[in-house]
Amino acid sequence: MRHSVASLCIGLSLSTLFASGCCGIVIDSREEPIFVAHRGASRDAPECTIPAFQLAFQQGADIIEGDFWLTKDQEIVCIHDGDTKKVAPGGPVLKVKDSTLAELQKLDVGIRMGPKFRNTRIPTLAEVLAVVPDDKGIFIEIKDPDVVPHLGPVLDESELRSDQVAVIAFDPFVIQAVKSQYPKLRAIWLYWWYLDKQTGEISNTVDEILRVAKEIVADGIHINRCRWVDAAFVERVREAGLEFLHVYTINEEHFGDAGRFLALGVDSITTDQPKVLRQMVREMMAPQKGDSAKDEHLVVDRSTGRIEFYPMR
Repeated sequence: MRHSVASLCIGLSLSTLFASGCCGIVIDSREEPIFVAHRGASRDAPECTIPAFQLAFQQGADIIEGDFWLTKDQEIVCIHDGDTKKVAPGGPVLKVKDSTLAELQKLDVGIRMGPKFRNTRIPTLAEVLAVVPDDKGIFIEIKDPDVVPHLGPVLDESELRSDQVAVIAFDPFVIQAVKSQYPKLRAIWLYWWYLDKQTGEISNTVDEILRVAKEIVADGIHINRCRWVDAAFVERVREAGLEFLHVYTINEEHFGDAGRFLALGVDSITTDQPKVLRQMVREMMAPQKGDSAKDEHLVVDRSTGRIEFYPMR
């Protein structure tokens, strides 16, 4: 992996936020949010496959996200579950950790989403890294802790810069291991915040979440969309010195949430539908247009300070 002195700022943020340096992997300063394609463009293509990742970039995603496991012959492969039941229905169910790369790649994991995806195979991490353009990035979600010791060599052989890559994981000890073995690699802790069905209590307090994040030396938190992610929580995250705050997973049915998190200044939004959500946000962010000859119109004379107001015609 080629290294860069550029700061890592994969931020969903306005250009002023980029300028202030409050967020991480900088792809470039822009007025639009940064979108992370969840398992690629997974509403339109087979999840965690090369076609899904390529389509995600075509649809305007800035970052792709995929899940990774280690095979029996120590290859890192991209698949969400620990077996192939979901992605290759009707075929033999192979457990990833007990199968070789060759055995896994015999399966067609694309046909279930239509003939045009026929003969799509489970990709390796190296193959996924190879499709990331120079101005885009990737979130590597580690599902299997055994991936960690094998991650470095694959990244070192990649043409990607260090500012294009971040590791994410739900297991806090995976994040801790990544930071221990690869201190310069960005590692962001995935957290699921919920109301416990049995007790009716919140799963963890803000203090507990931030304590764990700091103890594992996480560079940030990637948290699910929930009502507790509010302005006070965002402020606490920033005060704790965490560089990143990302939110998952928001699709068109959660459009209102996208606007709320954008206003809060989170660093990215993860979605299955990068094209749809980007268009929705563009429409939401578009300035309203008026006509001074017809609409309410305020005039302030900059030399005299005189104020005039013309009510709507």
